[in-house]
Amino acid sequence: MISQPDSGKMIGVSLSAHAYAFVKGVPSVMKVLYLLNFAGKAGTERYVETLVKYLSADGLVQPFFAYNEGGLLVERLEGDYFNVMGLPLCRLERLEAMGVSCRRVEMRSRFDKQAARELAALCKEWDIDLIHCHYLREHYTALLAKKYNSKIRVVYTNHFVLANNAITRLSNKWMDRRQDQMIAVCNKGKEQLIAN
Repeated sequence: MISQPDSGKMIGVSLSAHAYAFVKGVPSVMKVLYLLNFAGKAGTERYVETLVKYLSADGLVQPFFAYNEGGLLVERLEGDYFNVMGLPLCRLERLEAMGVSCRRVEMRSRFDKQAARELAALCKEWDIDLIHCHYLREHYTALLAKKYNSKIRVVYTNHFVLANNAITRLSNKWMDRRQDQMIAVCNKGKEQLIAN
């Protein structure tokens, strides 16, 4: 029997695996780059960690990770990872301990073309099939990177139920033409995603 917390994790993993399956032009075992602006201690980081853990264990993805700002890990995986001094590893170090290649990509704004070029080059270096992102800055950076690397596919998970301002709604219309797949974390989020 699966406990309630695991049930929630598995729903998120199932949604992501389902979204990956509908992206055109990617192989059955995908090289997925998880892209976050801030690799801190919030729920999204835990969600990414869960995706890495379950989808790579199932042989569905070969995970990679890129971030702008590193941060500390406060929640532990079932198998604890500690540094040589016995202190818990930060989230970035834990991903590396799980065998996930990690790299910093500086993203100064959501329209940072240099970051997009750097991300496109990283995707080429690692032969990435798909980028999975969660927030506007990294989402736009990934979509802009498609200009420099046409192989890239992008999946965006929307975590917000707030209305966007007029400028962001306009830029979403322009940028979403490049979008491959979107995930809303709830029905209200889906409605707001459509409205935004």
